[in-house]
Amino acid sequence: MAAKKISIFTGCLAGSLSVIMGSYGSHGLENQIVKSIKDELKEVYKNSENLEEIIDNSETEYKMEIKSRKRIWEIAHNYHTVHSIMLVLTPLIASSTALIVASSGLFTTGILFFSGALYYKSVTGHRIEEKIPVDLKMSLAPLGGSSLILGWLMAGISVLKKRF
Repeated sequence: MAAKKISIFTGCLAGSLSVIMGSYGSHGLENQIVKSIKDELKEVYKNSENLEEIIDNSETEYKMEIKSRKRIWEIAHNYHTVHSIMLVLTPLIASSTALIVASSGLFTTGILFFSGALYYKSVTGHRIEEKIPVDLKMSLAPLGGSSLILGWLMAGISVLKKRF
């Protein structure tokens, strides 16, 4: 019973965070992306005498970058939302506590690693692995994506084992 409650609660929490991230994506993301791009340009051209002119002339280029980063955010948000719903549904379809725990754990890990890595890249323009002090042999997004795939497979196995 506890595993069901935890999965449903985690799904509701992830779902509410998904709404917050969607709102931020619609209302605050672009300003943050522009700030990130300008900060990066300032760092690259910090010794240039015409820094402001360079930033102003780069507007066309960073409009394309904004569009690209917004698309990354949308992908992260879509996966985040769908798998939040799956966290709520998993206990309703699962045949055993072990499969609830496995499936829910994989969905939660997938949301954190896949969507989290994409949200980070969208805002900063960098892969999160570049900022982690530990040398990772694998990117977090593919690891999160693999977790999501395994979560779906575990949910499917659970349905096959369930008596209707």
